[in-house]
Amino acid sequence: MNPASVSRTILRARAIFVALVVIVWHAAAISANYQSTSTQADYVIICPPAYVQTIQPLADYRSVHNGFRVRIEQTDSIYAQFGQGTSPDSAIKRFIRNALTTWQDPKPQYFLLAGNVNSVPSHKENGIVAPPLIYEDSIMVDDWFVEGLGDTLSYPGPAAAIGRFPAWNVADLGTMVNKTVTYEERVDTIGRRIAIAVADYFPQVDSAFEQAAARRQFLASPLWPDTLTGHVRPTSPRHRDRSQFRSLWGGGAALLRFVGMNNWYQFSHSRYFTTWDTDSLPPTSFLPFCTFQGDQRFEKVDTIAIAV
Repeated sequence: MNPASVSRTILRARAIFVALVVIVWHAAAISANYQSTSTQADYVIICPPAYVQTIQPLADYRSVHNGFRVRIEQTDSIYAQFGQGTSPDSAIKRFIRNALTTWQDPKPQYFLLAGNVNSVPSHKENGIVAPPLIYEDSIMVDDWFVEGLGDTLSYPGPAAAIGRFPAWNVADLGTMVNKTVTYEERVDTIGRRIAIAVADYFPQVDSAFEQAAARRQFLASPLWPDTLTGHVRPTSPRHRDRSQFRSLWGGGAALLRFVGMNNWYQFSHSRYFTTWDTDSLPPTSFLPFCTFQGDQRFEKVDTIAIAV
């Protein structure tokens, strides 16, 4: 045999061996990352690999500002370890269950899904189909990821707090990270005194959402003394159109309450407010804590969105 040919064969064999060693080592590292009982974190961020660099400043801020032990876990690694024979959302739930049951104490208290449903899936559940009012066949529920651990109640309770940055792309995520850090750094801002409520309108329920918004604002007033309410109903004296609502939020707020019907991606079919509007708000306006109260989507013009 030609010596040069033998040499090339040996080199190829060595390369294959090294590649196999690297693959085996990488698999072991993934396993140790999730299965080791020495793993510990207070705050866990779940995101696709493309978002890691963008979310890193928030992880650093939570570590320094809040004193949390923070881990960023990538969806592809989660799917590789927990996704065999199941859907992506179930793989994420398996990962969270593993973290809450096998990781070192203290267990994670907070999970952040960094990305909208196009990059980090939610869990889809059957909706309520009850014509003529409700026609929603399914809804997205993030709470499902942290439910069902040691429950003794007839309904599932959360084992940890979970939230989502509903960013459709890297640019949106960067905006949300920057605004969140800016908001928390400016503790003396007047925006922390403000609670905004927006009441939906649907003829079949008359002013029910407006009354509910008024009650919520009354309860909020001891902590947020400056309460502002806007109505979707065009004939209301408190009606605010799209530009007026954006201007109101642009002034800053600590709490934003949506009271009414839901749509999966926008704050009404007439685009009253959408997730894409977030990055067009003034740089000094903060991303407040958002709450939703009400029913599922109505296929009508004036309906409030579930993802903002």
